[in-house]
Amino acid sequence: MTYQEQLLDKKWKSKRNAVVVDSRWKCFNCENQKIIQRSARGQIKRIRLKGSEETQIHATPYLLKFEILITLEDLTEHNILLNTHGTLSQENYSNYKLYYEIVDKDGKMRIVINAINEVWRDGFIKWKHVRGLHVHHKYYQEKLLPWEYPLNALTTLCWICHKELHENQKIIRLDENGNEKGMLTRCFRCHGTGYFPQYDHVEGGICFRCNGARYEELIVKPSS
Repeated sequence: MTYQEQLLDKKWKSKRNAVVVDSRWKCFNCENQKIIQRSARGQIKRIRLKGSEETQIHATPYLLKFEILITLEDLTEHNILLNTHGTLSQENYSNYKLYYEIVDKDGKMRIVINAINEVWRDGFIKWKHVRGLHVHHKYYQEKLLPWEYPLNALTTLCWICHKELHENQKIIRLDENGNEKGMLTRCFRCHGTGYFPQYDHVEGGICFRCNGARYEELIVKPSS
């Protein structure tokens, strides 16, 4: 089973969802501030659930699809389809804050919702949706599948902090008994993820440089 196949496994999706919910949808490092800093502010005009919640949960566990009418900073209105693990109210969203950016995808400009939060009267912020919130493994242990790691070995990071960590730090390597046996260097092309989700239409998005191995030391060299 490749690393990408492991990340698509229901066991990992369930474990990942538990970790994200426990984090209250916040990056452990920046508390989502780096996402806000790179985003523009929009306004939500309407939220509709696409289909029934019961049908959606049965079809795609932990993931719901909403149609959201938003107003951008230039006052134009757009209908956006949002797949999210969060729960959005279709009626009580007046206190929701929306953060978006416009990205170039395959030569077309696309509006992407980066985050939605709800600000309560006492100033408490409840995150309703965060795009690209990753679950990071703090170390690599031989013969352990992603969902077999204990919860204290996992943490949530926004995609910005995760990329920065992968670029600047090595990761501890443990043998199957949990004994430290050195450090691993992340593949410099995929930064230790093993694949690129934006290219999942091309051989599952696998990183062609490391072939999904993620770390320089685990790359299988072609036999001569």
